[in-house]
Amino acid sequence: MKEFKPISEKIYSVCYDVELNVTRHNEIDAAKWARCNSVRHAHTIKSIIKIICEQKLKTVKVLNASGLACGHQDFSIVKYLTDTGNFDVEWTAFESPNSEYLSIPAFDKYVRELNINVELSDFKNETNLYGDKENYYDVILLTEIVEHLDHSTMLRALRRLRMKLADDGILIITTPNLISLLNRIRFLLGDGDICYFGDGITNLEKGLYGHITLYDLNRLQRILGDLGYNIKNSYTFDYGSGPRDISFIKELLHKSINIISSYLSNSSECIYIECEKGERAEILNAI
Repeated sequence: MKEFKPISEKIYSVCYDVELNVTRHNEIDAAKWARCNSVRHAHTIKSIIKIICEQKLKTVKVLNASGLACGHQDFSIVKYLTDTGNFDVEWTAFESPNSEYLSIPAFDKYVRELNINVELSDFKNETNLYGDKENYYDVILLTEIVEHLDHSTMLRALRRLRMKLADDGILIITTPNLISLLNRIRFLLGDGDICYFGDGITNLEKGLYGHITLYDLNRLQRILGDLGYNIKNSYTFDYGSGPRDISFIKELLHKSINIISSYLSNSSECIYIECEKGERAEILNAI
């Protein structure tokens, strides 16, 4: 993963600033989260730069269909692209109207300075996801969100996004890996609950669950095929972990597992998929 290091180092400062002044972590925790997030976003940046170069785009149109959240993904990527490229960036992000971050001054400052277009949309309104405008995007991001969506909402979102994707555009998906080496060990120890959380009534009433569904590469690629996507690139990777209240021994064990997982096929903690429009490979009806 050395190829991603120069990018992650360049966007670290933005990620750190967001964690410190938007999510309001203390300096130590902000630094830990920034290291993780900068590594994760470096993968996305590399794919965006690649499509810009391949298609010789003068303007790249990006839709973040995942939601702005606290903004470290959007702010770090947009700043990197605008600082390093000789092209324009048109960046649109859909966000919940109930987001706690919209009223934070540091968050609003980034949105205005980076000229990010924020569209308010609620995942509870499944019939009109991502609006009615007939916009087409070179890159669509659906990162760290499908694990939060019930299956019907996820399928409708992906179907709608295919209509928003340019014919030669790409859709990027990241999500936790169900069969990461760490999860396999948890299964062997009898822990089937693994990384699920926020799957109760309170989250239902707020309109967005925690982690309620985990995928492996095979299942996610099969679902994407059914929706008419063709896989261009797929792999798993680790980007570390944020602050956790665990012992030194457990932390060392976790890091050792991550190192081992890099030598095993599809065993790291995060799934990365880059896909494009293609022919549908239907999943047959079965009950």
